Amino acid sequence: MKTTVLFRNIWRVNAVIIFGAGVLALILVMIAGYYAIKDITRDRSVRRVVNTDIQQSIEQSFELSDPHQVAGHPWLLVPLESDQHYDQGHFSKDASAARNYAFVSGSLERRWLYPHSRFLILDATELPGDSESNVTALVSFEVVQQDTDGDKRLTPEDSSSLVFTRPDGTGVTTVVESLSNVVSQNVLGEEILVIYQDRDGYAAATFLLKDFSPVKRERLALPPVGS
Repeated sequence: MKTTVLFRNIWRVNAVIIFGAGVLALILVMIAGYYAIKDITRDRSVRRVVNTDIQQSIEQSFELSDPHQVAGHPWLLVPLESDQHYDQGHFSKDASAARNYAFVSGSLERRWLYPHSRFLILDATELPGDSESNVTALVSFEVVQQDTDGDKRLTPEDSSSLVFTRPDGTGVTTVVESLSNVVSQNVLGEEILVIYQDRDGYAAATFLLKDFSPVKRERLALPPVGS
């Protein structure tokens, strides 16, 4: 009799333990599911991306961003940025990007880098003509103009172009196309030296500072590995 009561008590204890473990496991599964759903459905933000998919519904807005003065000149450089909102799979996505630049003077003279805002502008760099004075000699822009990898987006993964302008935004000239990477760009006397990478490897090119016309272009072969 005592043995039977003992086994009954043991079974009851085991049942309580099994039930408690089941409830705990269910709670853990529910918590994990909650965070998984929250992660899937949350808004996701990316920069330097332009969605070009004409089959997708995209909400798009534009606004001017923080300006800064072109060094040594009475001109402000003002970026125009886009914000795109669209659904992707089970979540919403926000994509922001620089799409154009305005040059604005103290007398309110103004001009745009482009007459439209279709492109993605990855970078805007002021190049000084003299390292001691730091007065800007030209402004350089790295611009993605086409979806070269076919993913219906303009991103840094696409080939880009290098564009020069004078400090007041005049003389817009595309000097290098099909870029993968701009290694360096410097003003050396009356010329501009650009070292870059494209699909064929590394190269160096020089341009006249006065009008951005090409002077010379050469491939840069890397030394072989090993002896």
